[in-house]
Amino acid sequence: MKTDNPILVALQEAKTSFKAGDNEAALHACEAVLEHVPNHPLAHLMAGLLQQQAGKPSEAIRHLRFAIAHDPNDMETRDALSMCLLEVGRYAEALPHIRQVVAAQPENANARYNLGRCLLDLRNFSEAERVYTEHVAKNPGDAEAFNHLGLARLAKGDSAEAEKCFRTAIRLNSQDSLFHVNLAQALAHRGQNLEATECFRIAIKLDPSSAILRAHHGWFLIDQGHVAKAEDRFREALQRDPEHQGASAGLAIALDRRDEVSVGLQILRPYVSAAQAHPQVAVSYAGLSRRIGRPEQALPVVRRAIRPGVPKLEEAALRFAEGDLLDAVGEVDAAFDAYQKANVAQGSKYDGDAHSAFVDALIEVFTPELFESLPKPSVDSSASLIVCGMPRAGISLVEHILGRHPDVYGAGALDDLPTMAGGLRHYVGGQGAYPGLVRSLDSNLIESLASARMESLRRTSDANIIIDRQPHNFLHLGLAAIISPNARVIHCDRDPIDTCLSCYFNHMGGPSFAFSTKLDSLSKFYREYRRLMDHWSKVLPMQVLHVRYEELVADVETQCRRMFDFMGQPWDKTVLEFTSAEAIGHEFAYEEARQPIFSSSVGRAERYRHRLGPLVTLEQLRH
Repeated sequence: MKTDNPILVALQEAKTSFKAGDNEAALHACEAVLEHVPNHPLAHLMAGLLQQQAGKPSEAIRHLRFAIAHDPNDMETRDALSMCLLEVGRYAEALPHIRQVVAAQPENANARYNLGRCLLDLRNFSEAERVYTEHVAKNPGDAEAFNHLGLARLAKGDSAEAEKCFRTAIRLNSQDSLFHVNLAQALAHRGQNLEATECFRIAIKLDPSSAILRAHHGWFLIDQGHVAKAEDRFREALQRDPEHQGASAGLAIALDRRDEVSVGLQILRPYVSAAQAHPQVAVSYAGLSRRIGRPEQALPVVRRAIRPGVPKLEEAALRFAEGDLLDAVGEVDAAFDAYQKANVAQGSKYDGDAHSAFVDALIEVFTPELFESLPKPSVDSSASLIVCGMPRAGISLVEHILGRHPDVYGAGALDDLPTMAGGLRHYVGGQGAYPGLVRSLDSNLIESLASARMESLRRTSDANIIIDRQPHNFLHLGLAAIISPNARVIHCDRDPIDTCLSCYFNHMGGPSFAFSTKLDSLSKFYREYRRLMDHWSKVLPMQVLHVRYEELVADVETQCRRMFDFMGQPWDKTVLEFTSAEAIGHEFAYEEARQPIFSSSVGRAERYRHRLGPLVTLEQLRH
């Protein structure tokens, strides 16, 4: 039936044009209707959907809101509105609409996925995890959902489960560069740095133009002590995105390492006044402000960055930065409270009973009789120097000083010995685990392990002495004695309470440092460390030199001469001519090696005596 009603005519034209694929004409017809009847619901609905299809979500939102007001039960329109709101970053506004769609259409996989995405962006990580867990159970082929589930778990501090999710996402879609970067971050948190390095390589190869990938890689390189390479990555990221705050914060840290603090502060200044400072900007600004003796200026910046819902790993870094600033201004109790919150945020769980049982097994297995009974490898291991002990006991400082000698190379914290210990079950037949499997080693396997160890060291340098400064190698000195009998060991020791408190006050992260997040765990771990070191001193068929941190700080040259005599290397006075700006490794290792020559960290625990709790009992272990 023909009609002369212009409104109906325009609506018919809109429908006809839409069916014909002429969206521009259809939108023009809808706008003609709205000129005559501004509140026409169907015209608003069609205009909103057309604007959404045209990639104009901001324009679509107004029309779709009007359509929803007219018909609140239209879930398709509500779903379209929520997607437009998500696209323009209005997550809080989108959330109630998505919830209604999911409640009305529980089988709507797209809506459930968007709900998880919205919750993730709103930093509601626990509910996001629940939603994505349900989603992937029903949609096991959704790589993006597995990636987002991994992000939720990583934000909660569960890097092991996050790793599984990212691996699944990569198995489903190996061409997404962000999946590889996210896996790299989970692996780095778990201390699996070699595989993390490979993941970054793959990601950048897949998307060589990405600023985000380069910024993430730069931070990883900073943590590994490769400051020059990290600086290059941050500069590459900023060439692609000059406003990338993570890259700017990283570049400032790299410049700090080169003592260009003022330049680093200049880079950060445009961002530090933001209402909610970027976490990496805040942490970098805190470090540089302490360097110039103005910690108070960074406190408000850090505190603005500690907002509700910040991912746990970021919260931990911010709380540690806050603690350092408060400690620098002399607010001891407030600093301790900040460090306590930082350690809670890490969420690490330490199984003291399991660790004690492991030490029991090491003491039972590694006996003089065992060392005597096993064959010796033919591989020359005399170039190997193991520097180990409790973290924060001066290990990085020792490596840094010795590594300045022209014939000595500091290779950093290698994971060879822990990896070999954990992997023995793949090569030794029979039941059981490490260290019991050591009893079954034969000459061929010992020779193979010895060769692999020295090849790993030689890949880093051909120097006369190569240093592996992995602190946890104190757990694996028995294995080292079997596969590297000519290696030498420098054991770094420090006042037990200063050591443990320094561990508690520093952001080390990862499962291998889980003991450092609680004072009672630190006390237990330290006692097991001392028990094992006492055992090694009685049975180990290797040359071991004990270096006291306090003695090194008090008389650097005398202690350095002892160490070079022990290594069989000629004295070179240039090893004492170093500055704090030289690259040293992980952030906590860098801070360790930057400050202690001035002995300010000796006896630091005395200021916190009233907060030491179970650490006080370690006084009986002082030398």
